[in-house]
Amino acid sequence: MADRTPSGITVKRIRPTAECKAEIIRLLNENGIACDFVFDYVTGIVETLKGEFLITDEGTGSINPITDKKYPWAVFPQTVNSMSIMSYTFILESEDVEEYEQLPLEKHIRTFGSRLESNYHKWVNALR
Repeated sequence: MADRTPSGITVKRIRPTAECKAEIIRLLNENGIACDFVFDYVTGIVETLKGEFLITDEGTGSINPITDKKYPWAVFPQTVNSMSIMSYTFILESEDVEEYEQLPLEKHIRTFGSRLESNYHKWVNALR
């Protein structure tokens, strides 16, 4: 694991509420997509004067800030016997998500190889 220079940037990790996840599963099943549970990315918000940035633990996310408290959330439907490689995106409102942890950016983005290190440094530069 690489030792990263502290960024001074705080990430608030968020996830859909239990009620929201249940509604996502219901909607997928209602539309013919077999789903017992969903996989989604570990995702966090960084608040700036420009708006909020949604960043996964892979260091991916839009460089365009969120200014309306509506979060695009990708999920991968799964059943006990199968896993989808296709994702479906839902737009979640602020009341659909809950914060569960705060971490510095250097701990939020995983460490494993040059791709993740590059993503980390891109975000540090973009958010400063």
